[in-house]
Amino acid sequence: MVRLVTHIVAPLLRRGKGVSLSPGIDLPPKSRSTLEKLTFKRNSLLGELSTYCVQNYECYDQQRAKDFLRTSTCEFFDILMQAYGGLAWDREDEVADEAIGIAIACWDNFNVSPKGEFWINTLRVTVIQHLGRQLRKRETSAIPHEFAAPTAPIIQTPTAETPRLANDLKCLLDEARLRPEDIAEKIGIDPRNVYRHLSGETVPSLVNVDNYEKALSNRLGRKVKLPTPLKRKRVSKTSVIRQ
Repeated sequence: MVRLVTHIVAPLLRRGKGVSLSPGIDLPPKSRSTLEKLTFKRNSLLGELSTYCVQNYECYDQQRAKDFLRTSTCEFFDILMQAYGGLAWDREDEVADEAIGIAIACWDNFNVSPKGEFWINTLRVTVIQHLGRQLRKRETSAIPHEFAAPTAPIIQTPTAETPRLANDLKCLLDEARLRPEDIAEKIGIDPRNVYRHLSGETVPSLVNVDNYEKALSNRLGRKVKLPTPLKRKRVSKTSVIRQ
């Protein structure tokens, strides 16, 4: 892992410090599909900057502009790396410079301050971090399945209280005049999960039961207590096979 990171990230660091790199073989020409992807992404970045960051030749939200430029630079980089294929992994510094150049050109299109050169170091660091994440992801995916650490599933076991909880919850929502969407927003879960809890299709976690109780207590002005229907148990891989 260390060797790979050094191989890929070090050229970018050296280039950032002014160390010259050998040009090597020219990168292959871009296909029409690649040019279309780059054009689409470029137009998206221009639209984001003009809508949320730049107005009347002034940048009124530099932090958001930075976020848009960083995200787009990584996307330009991914498009170019995919287009150049295996050759790109020996020339990632040039690919990074090309991606950064496209992003800066979009920024300079608005003729605002700060100028494009202001973003170069920020975007170079962004690409280096992006490369590191890609390497970690590639290394993780390269681990054979049989060597991966097994994770024991968590089984939610409904009890006799499950239908009662669903019924009590429905009655309390009716009393509080709350829709499933309303209570879902209050406790921060997907409304579909509330519908499943109400139908008894799935069992709410202990955290969700507690959140239901707090939200309904606040709404009704009295303490609400729901049945506790859930018992969690972690089972081993062996016991799952036997079942």
